[in-house]
Formats: sequence, structure tokens, C-alpha cells
Amino acid sequence: MVKWNWKKGTALLCAAVCAAGIGAGSGSFSAAAAEASPIHVVALGDDCLVAGTDGSSAADLAAAYFDGTASNQAQLHQTSAQLVEQLKSDSTVRQEVRNADVIFVSSGVNDLLNTVFFDNPYVPNASSYTTLSGMLSGIPSGTPTMIIQQVISTLPDQVAQTNANLQTAVQLIHQQNPTADIVVQNVLNPMAVNINAMGLSPKRAEAATELFYYLDVCLNGGSYTSAFVGAASEMTISTGINTVVQGLDQLANVSVADYAASYVGTGKQESMGFFLTDIGNLQMTFTPVGQVFLASALLEADPLLAQGDGSVIGAAYTATGQQSSLQAERAEMDQTIQTVCQRTATAYTLGDVDGDSSVGIQDAFLTLSQYAVVSAGGDNTLNPAQRRAADADGNQEISIQDAFLWLQYYSMVNAGSSITLDEFLKQYA
Repeated sequence: MVKWNWKKGTALLCAAVCAAGIGAGSGSFSAAAAEASPIHVVALGDDCLVAGTDGSSAADLAAAYFDGTASNQAQLHQTSAQLVEQLKSDSTVRQEVRNADVIFVSSGVNDLLNTVFFDNPYVPNASSYTTLSGMLSGIPSGTPTMIIQQVISTLPDQVAQTNANLQTAVQLIHQQNPTADIVVQNVLNPMAVNINAMGLSPKRAEAATELFYYLDVCLNGGSYTSAFVGAASEMTISTGINTVVQGLDQLANVSVADYAASYVGTGKQESMGFFLTDIGNLQMTFTPVGQVFLASALLEADPLLAQGDGSVIGAAYTATGQQSSLQAERAEMDQTIQTVCQRTATAYTLGDVDGDSSVGIQDAFLTLSQYAVVSAGGDNTLNPAQRRAADADGNQEISIQDAFLWLQYYSMVNAGSSITLDEFLKQYA
């Protein structure tokens, strides 16, 4: 390991890169390619990121897109409180977070499902049902009004707790890995379904519709009063869950995949719950075409995730056999997928941070710039593959030491040394 005097070294490195005219991109040489370590994608949270019935998941699709690896730590039925606890106490999850380059997060929908159904005393034997239609059909006559009154009395406190949990969870992730690209998806309305397709009695169908509107207020804020229940049914939420989710992008390296409005639809559009998710079976895992869309939406949310093999997403989309159906139902969702399908990857080998098939002063400059900006609390300047290429010492952190090593290697070879990159890193990194 090269001993590095940080105070003097920083000044010398800055002087060296400036004197070399880095802004002009000068000073580089071809070197035998050394593979950078693969991009690692981690999924955290609830049903939405759990693998579907066919075994596919948005995290797996993203990993294939990056030619990387995936660790899916999402759990069926997990609540936001359980996610916070997992991030605090689960050593495996914490290690995966530290090792990640890209982290997908989905949490909050089960908080709503539990409050509306599974923890609602007026939904008898809720846990015994396996379908949404079966649960709603099984509600005793006269009970729908009491279910809604219970929801009105409990949802505001739950929303406040969910908001706090989501902020805590993302802050914990950010603390454990401040340079990962974190993408949080907004929370979907679990009652955004075609209610008429469930064969419910008029009273139960009306109650299901009212639940949709109350959940919409939970997600977006505002007030709602049910004509079904009466004047005493007003519920007001000052800060909706998705308002809090949108605000999370104020943290460095955090982006939000916002497609909740398209999921619900406008005007006479049918809500997409039954098409994109398995909510019909009382869980919010995504269908195969839903997984493809979710992966695309997550990848599109952060510009630094724009470089990857889009053909992987295209092949998965074709395999669903649902392209024409999604295009007919939601052209904007189809367009999100098509945009990602057109993307191509740039090869970044170890040391070649700018992807020009050489190692030079510009690579040292890009490495130094990433370190300086992130150290000051800013967003990443390098995409995940570039960060892997910049990590000379392989400690999964970009530092001045990495920039120094690239500059040192360039200087040695430029002075006539025949040392290979592998030999250099073994000796000096």
C-alpha cells in the first residue's frame, strides 16, 4: 500500500492534474484491459420488488441490464416499520446495502392494506382470504359502513407513521452507503383496480370505491367525505405519503420513480392494479409485464442509470406477450419501456473511467471530481460502471487515493515503465 499524505497529496494531485491540462482531455495511453468488478443491485422493501410468480423481479432485470449482480432483500407483506428495523438490525441487509451500487426501495403499501383490511376489526377473518374479491364479498351486510368509519379513525395516524418510517429508512440507507444510486418508487393505491370486475353486490362495490378515494387522500393529501357514510366521514391528510416520497430526492443520490397517477389512470381509463400486480390475490407483487415496466421506471428515474443493455429489457418485454395490451391501456408506460429498450452500454474497464479505452489523466480527474463532489454532499458525477472503474484499490469507495493511483500509473507508463495495470495494482493499491 502506498503511504498517502492526504493534506500534501491533495494539493499535489490537484496541481498535477491542472498542469497536465486535464480540461482538454490530454495525456492518456492504451493499456491491457482489466475488468472492473460488476455492478451490484439491491432491492429493499415490500411486495412490489419481490419476484413474481414466474421468478422474475425488477432487481434481476436491472442487474441483467447492467451485466451485474442482484440481491433481492424485499419481503412479501413487509411494512415500513419492518423495513426500518431490518436496516437497523439485520446484518445481512446492512452488508448488502454497503456493497450496492444501485438500490431500489418500495415501502408503504402494506401499511395501508393492513390498516384497511387485516387489522380492521370489522373485516372478520381477513387473514383467511386469498383473493380481494373473496374478502370484499365476505363482508357481512351492514358492516361496510363500520369498516369505513374504522378506516377514517385509523388511517391518519398510520399515514403519519408511514411518512416518518420512509424518511428514516432512506436516511439509514443513505448513511450506510452515501454513494449508491437510490431509487424509491412512490406508493401505489392498492384499491386502484377494476371494481366492476369483482362481481360484488352494489353496497360492497360502493364501499370498495369509497376505500379507493380514502386511500387516494392518504397518498396525495387533502380531504374526502363519503356520501356513502355521511357528513361524519370526512378525513383530512395534510401531507400525503407520496408527497413525502417525492421530497426524498432532496437527499444526495436519491431519485423517485413516480408513476402512481398513470397506474390509477384518468377519465374513463381502467386502473392497472389487476394488470400490473397480483393484488387480486391480496399481494402487491408485480406480474411479468409489471416487472418489466417497474424495472424500466426505476432505471429511467435516475439519469446515471441510462447506460445499460436495453435489449435485455426488450427481450423480457417480448416474452410477456403483453406489449400490445399495455400500449393500448397505457401508452405512456409502454413508452417508458421502449425508451429503456433503446439504451446501449459503454464498456468501462478498470482505470478507464471515461470509457475511451485508455487510462490517462482525464480518468484521474474524473475520479477526483467524484470524490470532491460527493464529499461535499453532492450527487454522484459518475455512473455505477464508472465508479467501479474508478475504484483502484477495490475498497468500494472513491477517494483521493484512487485518483492518485491512476495518476501514478499514468506517470510510470508515460515515463517508459512496462508494468501492467494488474501488476501495478497488486504492488501499489
